Amino acid sequence: MAHPVPRRIDTERLTLRCYEPTDLAAMSDVITAERDRLAVFMPWARAEPITARARAELVATFVREFETRENFTFGMFDRETGEYVGGTGMHTRLGPDAFEIGYWIRADREGQGLVSEAVAAQARVALETLEADWVEIRCDPANARSRRVPESLGFTLVDTRVDECGADQHRELVEIWQLRREDLPGSPVAATATPTLEPLEREPGLA
Repeated sequence: MAHPVPRRIDTERLTLRCYEPTDLAAMSDVITAERDRLAVFMPWARAEPITARARAELVATFVREFETRENFTFGMFDRETGEYVGGTGMHTRLGPDAFEIGYWIRADREGQGLVSEAVAAQARVALETLEADWVEIRCDPANARSRRVPESLGFTLVDTRVDECGADQHRELVEIWQLRREDLPGSPVAATATPTLEPLEREPGLA
């Protein structure tokens, strides 16, 4: 299934959008500065800092995957200032009927509810606009801030196990939180503001 995920989602305070080459400098500055904090729970951060060429290739991969609708990685930006504040995404590794939502945010923007705002917006896009069966969040049980996000948004903890996790499919202890489409209307997600979406593109090859 080719998921017609919009390239840009605006919430009250954030813009979630596909990365662009112009984001490279901000990405490098923020991720390098946050490296030690992120690496505790995110194995991909342990390879940081990466070279400018490697980061450009990574962004090119994000763009290509968006264009081919294989996977959907967003940069998270302050809607008013354009400041780069973190990363998130609607990942397709669960199959055609669900999305896994991942996220991280810079330390000086923690505690403001921005991650919950970003996750709620993506959950609404997935379950309402795209009619996915469920969305899922996987997090380390020791990551208290991360696990509060699905808990506060009405996701259900369905399992805790050692499993493959993340884009590199490393194995770790993870909690699996889900929100199903039939449970959306009564959830805190449904009470959040409706996100504004960039118009959905037509299927490739259609006139």
